[in-house]
Amino acid sequence: MSARYPGLNTGWRQVLRIICGHYWTGKRLADAKMAREELKRQCPCCTIDEPESVLHIVWECECPAWNEDRTKADTTTGVKRVERESWAVEGIHVMLNPNDAQKKETRLLWLAVFLQNIEARRKARLSLYMLQDSRRGRPVTDGVAI
Repeated sequence: MSARYPGLNTGWRQVLRIICGHYWTGKRLADAKMAREELKRQCPCCTIDEPESVLHIVWECECPAWNEDRTKADTTTGVKRVERESWAVEGIHVMLNPNDAQKKETRLLWLAVFLQNIEARRKARLSLYMLQDSRRGRPVTDGVAI
């Protein structure tokens, strides 16, 4: 689908991370000791006492900008708000894998558009909670000095 909708590279990358279970939520960053502990219990965007999860990001987060982005994704994909809200009842994996191939494409496209739209602002919000001394990757231990 990324070949049919090439302008959504970031969105498709995030959709694949969700499908594979590797999407970095605030809670996951805190559990990995890459972000402050408060993200284990609160959303970095709407700051309610609920940890950030994929379900929360897509349907529940009350960040006003994200509500606008949900509406933009509705308009871009031709999805009605009532239809989109019915997906939440099914859960994220059922939402992404309906029996109807056309519905699946529409839902994946909607999610890619939404995630593409929020990504920069979401990263900016998460950056406020990131630990400065957290290091990713393996430390160099081969003993060779550069």
